[in-house]
Amino acid sequence: MSGAVRSLVVATFIHWSFMSTRLPLLPITVGLMASSSLAMAQDGAYQAPPAPLQAIVDAPRAPTLSLSPKRNLAAVLPTPSLPSISEVAQPELKLAGLRINPRTYSASRFSFHTGLGLLDIDTQKEIKVSGLPASPRIADLAWSPDQRYLAFTHIAFADPARGVKESGVELWLLDVQTKAARKLGNQSLSTVYGRGFSWLPDSKTLLVQLKPAKLGAAPVASGIPTGPSIQDSVPGGGVKQLRTYPDLLKNEQDAQLFEHYITVQLALLDVAGKQRLVGQPGQFSRVSASPDGKHLLTTSIVRPYSYIVPAHDFAHKIDVRDLNGKVVHAVAALPLEEGLPPGNDAVSAGVRSVSWRVDAPATLVWAEAQDGGDPAKAAEIRDIVYTQAAPFSSKPAVLAKLGSRYAGIAWGRGDLALLGEAWYKTRAVKQWKISPDQPSAPADLVYAGSFEDRYNDPGQPVMRADAAGLPRLLIAADGSILLDGQGASKDGDRPFIDRLNLATKQKERLFQSAAPYYENVVAVLDEDGSRLLSTRESPTEQPNYYVRNLKQQGAAQLTALTHFPHPLPQLKDVQKELIRYKRADGVDLTATLMLPPNYDVKRDGPLPTLMWAYPQEFKTASAASQTKGSPYKFN
Repeated sequence: MSGAVRSLVVATFIHWSFMSTRLPLLPITVGLMASSSLAMAQDGAYQAPPAPLQAIVDAPRAPTLSLSPKRNLAAVLPTPSLPSISEVAQPELKLAGLRINPRTYSASRFSFHTGLGLLDIDTQKEIKVSGLPASPRIADLAWSPDQRYLAFTHIAFADPARGVKESGVELWLLDVQTKAARKLGNQSLSTVYGRGFSWLPDSKTLLVQLKPAKLGAAPVASGIPTGPSIQDSVPGGGVKQLRTYPDLLKNEQDAQLFEHYITVQLALLDVAGKQRLVGQPGQFSRVSASPDGKHLLTTSIVRPYSYIVPAHDFAHKIDVRDLNGKVVHAVAALPLEEGLPPGNDAVSAGVRSVSWRVDAPATLVWAEAQDGGDPAKAAEIRDIVYTQAAPFSSKPAVLAKLGSRYAGIAWGRGDLALLGEAWYKTRAVKQWKISPDQPSAPADLVYAGSFEDRYNDPGQPVMRADAAGLPRLLIAADGSILLDGQGASKDGDRPFIDRLNLATKQKERLFQSAAPYYENVVAVLDEDGSRLLSTRESPTEQPNYYVRNLKQQGAAQLTALTHFPHPLPQLKDVQKELIRYKRADGVDLTATLMLPPNYDVKRDGPLPTLMWAYPQEFKTASAASQTKGSPYKFN
């Protein structure tokens, strides 16, 4: 790109005395190959590595926390340091850019949570739950909007010795009041696309994607071609840019296999286990319920498929359906797209980015390019954002006309939403305050800048789950909002929370991380922004969760929720510092330097170096010179 600056923005130096830079590449490779054959003992079992290395590899990982909608509970999910051999050994299909476990009809994955508990935010007490599946392998979870239930998927691998007859994705339900979990329904989910379930606003019903009962066995490839693989250029197709993708379809047999694994049956499943099918099975890649729970927005993959692009570029149909599966409104029929016009600002022609308006019962929102999706064409208006409310019989209304590309909306209420637009070529971003219920009212510019200028990034608006479980702007009584930012500076990242008065554009800083710690806000707990859930760490202290009460003073502000110990005390004294240097062309760069414990350059001399660096493109030298990361993060 003309005028772009390429820089190595991150470089990590690790010095270890046992490394050698004198070994040529070929002997290292041969040595590794030889040692792999020696890793098998006489009885065929794997040998363990030396104890110091095994301790590093097996160091425990901190559990993951999932905050509840009311922000007074958190699900605690332990995760092992490494997946088990039974998980790594699962089969994997690579079709149309997807990676699929054919045994479980799920996306191929190897990392799972191995347990589930609850944590009371106010009392800091852990709450045990009962009824979990034996040897839990938890993939995804979601709180019901009213917080009464926590739904999660357990990936079961067939194990006759343990009574597990078939592999599959099971849906489970934790009753928060009784603290007991149970399996919900008897039919396996299909999670090739997405997690396979979502809550309806009533908190009593789940919309699920099932593996169809009559799907049958997957087609078996014969290895014998049924005809030629034809790829034909389109006359008058023009110049298009096309990336090189892995895992594409190669023939019609691949296409049939792909079609088999993406076929799902939509259904409604209540918390008592009663199930009702929604329409007929189909190749659904996406489905979401309207905020009022009365409509479904579905995206279906349809033929023709392609051998040169992945599934997200295949032809699609986007429809609104009722809860019986009947199509009540055809939104768009999108053709197969094999490449876009040149340029990073190129987009598809026609309807794109279709979603529900979060703060309305059932209103569609989408964007349409006015330049055919080609950034090389001159156009004063690049995108128009439209809305259309149920019953979808009225003409779509114009919500906004944009000079660059639509970049999403943070919904609040009828008189307040924040709309974003961006243009990659110039790195320009803008954020507008709009009134969705009065689209003719002029938009108010909230922020304009460059997305690569981290030092002046105002942060992202703080969102809060509403009664339907959908994200909305957290709006104060005076109309102000909160902003959550990384606080990039020449001294490193210092996360912050600001209050922004949208009328005056004045800001008030409520919190900012300070040395010698790195503290990142995970969630705002109170409506006024006075209580924060954060993670706090230092180079020698693993991140732990805290509640910070800004109404208190000094040390009384912090209350520890977790007490995760250092996972690798043998490496606790590793030295880390942020170093700065100037490249030959004058660009200032930074790097994180890590040295062995008690290393002294005069006493120990130079050591072999391991360096990690990756090039990144910037529009300006000043942006390339900005510091990334923090010297106060955990080693």
